Amino acid sequence: MCVRIGQDEEETVCGLMGLAVQAVICEVFALSPEQLSPQMRLSRDLGMNRQQSRELRSRIAELFDGLSVDVERMPTVGALTEYVQLKG
Repeated sequence: MCVRIGQDEEETVCGLMGLAVQAVICEVFALSPEQLSPQMRLSRDLGMNRQQSRELRSRIAELFDGLSVDVERMPTVGALTEYVQLKG
């Protein structure tokens, strides 16, 4: 099965990476994808605690070849997603 999310391969890869980050966020915070929006703030809106921060950091590193992300410095779901897309 092939999936195309953008105009070219690079856009498709970025789109798939974004979906993967959002799936991890949904799992860590026990949300459905419909409940998540890019504008949501990790700390204020999702109530991210230290355990969730560690789990999110660990899961992203595992999924994206050891990528280190200071998730506590990421203000929103969208900012975290964009960071992973750029650095991953």
